[in-house]
Amino acid sequence: MLGEVVTRPEPVPSASSESKQRLTATELRIIQGLAEGLQSKEIAVVIGRSTATVEFHIRMLFAKLSARSRPQLVARGYEFGYLR
Repeated sequence: MLGEVVTRPEPVPSASSESKQRLTATELRIIQGLAEGLQSKEIAVVIGRSTATVEFHIRMLFAKLSARSRPQLVARGYEFGYLR
């Protein structure tokens, strides 16, 4: 679970400046969990954080990746090279 995460994404030439945002290790684990279809509570158990902390990081990911939904967040994670 929470398998392969790219820690240093390669820049996407046509991507906006948001794609160049660095994600924290926790944010990377959370976006991977979202990509696997996990809910916040499940991600919290896997990474050993509270559900509130996971929700906070998801809000930060929405802002950093200019996403409006969890599916869009995951799509941007792939687009910007944070997920494979």
